[in-house]
Parts: sequence; C-alpha cells; structure tokens
Amino acid sequence: SRKDYVIYGSMDGALHMLDDSTGKETFAFIPKQILDLQPAAITGIGTAKDGSYPYGVDAPWLTYVSYTSKSETTGTGATAKTTNTYESDQSFALGGLRMGGSMYYALDVSDVTKPNIIYGVGSNYANRLKGDASALGGTKNNVTSLATDEQKAFAKMGQSWGKPTLGYVKSGGKKVMVSFLPGGYDTCYEDPKFKLNTSYPTNAQCNNKPAGQGSA
Repeated sequence: SRKDYVIYGSMDGALHMLDDSTGKETFAFIPKQILDLQPAAITGIGTAKDGSYPYGVDAPWLTYVSYTSKSETTGTGATAKTTNTYESDQSFALGGLRMGGSMYYALDVSDVTKPNIIYGVGSNYANRLKGDASALGGTKNNVTSLATDEQKAFAKMGQSWGKPTLGYVKSGGKKVMVSFLPGGYDTCYEDPKFKLNTSYPTNAQCNNKPAGQGSA
C-alpha cells in the first residue's frame, strides 16, 4: 500500500498538505514573502495593506517523489511468504506565488510531519509593487542584495507565475538533479499599451523601463 497526500496553495497565504485518506492537514507553510507583504491580514489582526484581499500561494506547484522497494519474508520453507512494498524515499514540492509574490520555494516533504525548506529564491519585486522603498535586489535564504552575481540574477525575477521543472545536469562529472525556474511576469504588461523605454510619469515601476522584469 502507499500513503498519498494532497498539496495545494490557497488565497489564505499558505501552502497546505492533507492526508488523502483522512483529510487531516499535515502542515501549512506560509512563505516569508507573504508574511512580509501582508503581515496584518495573515495574522488576523487587520486587513491587507491596500484594503483588498491579498493574493496568496496561487501559482502551480510541482511535486516529485522517488520510491525504494523493500522485501520482507516471513515463515520458512514451503510456508515462506515474501511481501514487496514500495516506500517513498524522497519527496519534494516546488513552486511560486503567482500574483502573491516574486519568490520560488522548494520544500523537502519526505517527512510530512517535519517539512524543511530547501531554498527560497527570487526578488523583492513584489515588495516594491506594494510600496517597499528598498532598492530592487535578489533574494536567497532571506537575504536581499546585489552583492553577488547570483543575487543580481535573482533580482531580475518578476512575479512567480510559472511552474518549476526538474531535470539533470552534469556537474563535476556527476549527474545532478536541479530545478529550472521561470523568469516571472512583469505587471507593467497588465497595461496592453505598455512599451519599454517609454515615459509613464504616474507609474514609477514602469516609467522608462529598459527591460521587462523576468527577462534575462
């Protein structure tokens, strides 16, 4: 037999995992960027900053599971019975926030009672859309800056709409699993007339923008 779970994002700001057979929630994960953007709404002590209902974890998430086989033999001789089972070896969940933010997260959910964050990467683009005055920067492990080439690359990420994929690359002569992340979406394109390098005096985020957020 195999234990199955359901994982889904929600407009309440959390990623939820449920036991498929009982419906019981095993954990809820609230990304740090959601807490940074809408602390009052998420903690239940107020409303969203702009008075509207905040977006949550509403992007598609990828799940990956690898299995290992085990054999157990009971009895001896003619009465011996061998039972083969397949058990989860590693389980990952990866995804973004769509209009809820500009970060991607990967979780190790091999033990559903103790999920661990593998990474959180992206940009503070979504924070700036909500009025954060800090400079645009790339975020990794909760540190936002432009100090490294890696952070400069992450700073180009837009809203994390796309679904990550998993693949393999060769590193140091070895086959290594990696995740491929979409560049993201620039909300300036919500205006069908938006053009790069164009003056928009009333919109600081889009004014004379040389490149779209999410572009390499």
